Amino acid sequence: RVAEYYGSFVVVTFAIQSPVPADEVVAHEILHAQYFLTPAYRAAVDGYWAALDASEREPILEVLGWAYDPNDDLLMRNEFQAYILQAGAEYGMLRGFVDTHRQPLTDALVSAGTPPVQVQQAPSD
Repeated sequence: RVAEYYGSFVVVTFAIQSPVPADEVVAHEILHAQYFLTPAYRAAVDGYWAALDASEREPILEVLGWAYDPNDDLLMRNEFQAYILQAGAEYGMLRGFVDTHRQPLTDALVSAGTPPVQVQQAPSD
C-alpha cells in the first residue's frame, strides 16, 4: 500500500555497529537512493561515467572489483558516484580518486539541476 500511495521509494538500512561511521554509511546509501529515484541525477552520473576513457575507468574498476562485480556497468556507475560523493569519501574505498572526480561530478550534477544530497553527522551533546 505504501508504494501505491507514494510511488517509487527506497528503504535505507545499515548496521548499527560498523567500522565505518554511520554518517558515511547513510550518505553512501542515500546517494544510491538518489541515483535510483532521480532520473536527471542518474543521467548526469551515467554521462560523467561514459565520458571517462577506459584508462580512467580501469583503475576505479580495479578498486571496486574486490567487493563488486566489475562487469556490471550499472553497479559500477552507481558505486562510483556513491563512494566519490559520500561524506568521508577521502577516507573511503575510492579515496585515491576523490580529488580527481568529486568536484567535476558534483558540478555535472548541479548543472543538471540535481545536486547530490549531503549528509553530515549531528553534533553530539
